[in-house]
Amino acid sequence: MSQKDTAFIYEKVFTYSDMALEYSRQETIDKDISIKDFCMEQMKKDREVQGDYIKGLITSALEMLGGIAACDIDKLSFKYYWMEDDLPVEPLERVI
Repeated sequence: MSQKDTAFIYEKVFTYSDMALEYSRQETIDKDISIKDFCMEQMKKDREVQGDYIKGLITSALEMLGGIAACDIDKLSFKYYWMEDDLPVEPLERVI
């Protein structure tokens, strides 16, 4: 895989994840909709994503979101995805 394709895929996965984090905070969402459902829908709408090869790579790469959340993304509820966002942490020197 080219470095350009790798960067594109990485960008798309985390763009969709950021969109999901933001949207899940603001909207009333059915708990049965998964992060995978949301991301796949975003990919379908994304005009920059073209061709089965790239779509397949993005679909595979989306699975890393499950590794971050320690859950399969097809079981991870979109409604509660905002809880996966990093909590604000004070710099260590302020805590000590």
